[in-house]
Amino acid sequence: MKKEDIRVQKTKRIIKESFIELVEQLGYYNVSVVDIVKKANINRNTFYLHYESKDDLIRTIIKEASDKVDNSLKDLEYLSSSDYERITETHLRWGFRKLFKILENDVDLYRIVLLDNALTGYIEFLSDKLKKHLAESLKIKNSRSSIIFEYSFSGLFGVIKQWIIFMPTSIYEASNVTAHMVYTNLRQFSQTNKNKNTYQ
Repeated sequence: MKKEDIRVQKTKRIIKESFIELVEQLGYYNVSVVDIVKKANINRNTFYLHYESKDDLIRTIIKEASDKVDNSLKDLEYLSSSDYERITETHLRWGFRKLFKILENDVDLYRIVLLDNALTGYIEFLSDKLKKHLAESLKIKNSRSSIIFEYSFSGLFGVIKQWIIFMPTSIYEASNVTAHMVYTNLRQFSQTNKNKNTYQ
């Protein structure tokens, strides 16, 4: 049974890699199941054993990738205490370094999602999921905090997108820049929450 599981995992990995390469080359709309099975060197029955369609394939691999990101974000759940004074920039660097490493593992997938117009809906899915997680952790309590959060999140997601598309810096540098940006904004959150009665 264990041997069969490994074989299935290998088949799925080959399908995924073949699919991503084809989308990079041809665009999502132009890739067919026939193209995928040819490149993966499998038959159509094998493909349909695991996926209902090309759309089912992209949904599945996006879900798997986003679950990995969710798990990495759990390392930042000390944010939920809302005790911002105890959060250091070093803590954030460590957490974001792990996040960027997770993103790097699926960077080809994220790149086609960001660059292929046919897949823009998945950008919103990933963005909304990340935003919801961070908003819940930060426990935003007033309108001023909400404005700061929206501004800060736009910058954070922009940094992540630029890094995925161009990878201009190392994981180390990207996590340092991101941690500094978030740390600075957390100080704003802290000050805003202290003065929340003033800004209602």
